[in-house]
Amino acid sequence: MHSLPVYIDGVESGSMKLYKEGLMTVFTAQCGVKQGGIVRLYLYGGGKCALLGTMRPNGSGMGIVRRFSRTELKKLPENIEYAADRPLRENIVSDTLWRRGKKGCLIADGLIAIPADENRLGAVSDKLRRIEGRSYLIFERKL
Repeated sequence: MHSLPVYIDGVESGSMKLYKEGLMTVFTAQCGVKQGGIVRLYLYGGGKCALLGTMRPNGSGMGIVRRFSRTELKKLPENIEYAADRPLRENIVSDTLWRRGKKGCLIADGLIAIPADENRLGAVSDKLRRIEGRSYLIFERKL
């Protein structure tokens, strides 16, 4: 059984457990916080995001149980880091100075960043980076 943190409104509010049940992989999340509105829980990892589902009130908090087949698991991030209602703010400071280029591209010394759609480019996730809230494919620039 594998356990991961669950964040609601940026605060760690519970945990999520992953375990095998026959041919299915089960995700069970429980939070001690009750929200007034609808809370959709997402899985985050490796720069990717996937909707787990909508949490339901239960007892003293909220919870969700989802089962995924092997095929459905391929649509989720490979290395899940946490579950949350929105992405956590990353305080990563990059030492690369980017400047605007043509057609939405960013240019740095020896690098070029081309705007990309994370959902369509899962096979090249090692080249995907988030810069100023947008996803880019990063390539070496040959001068």
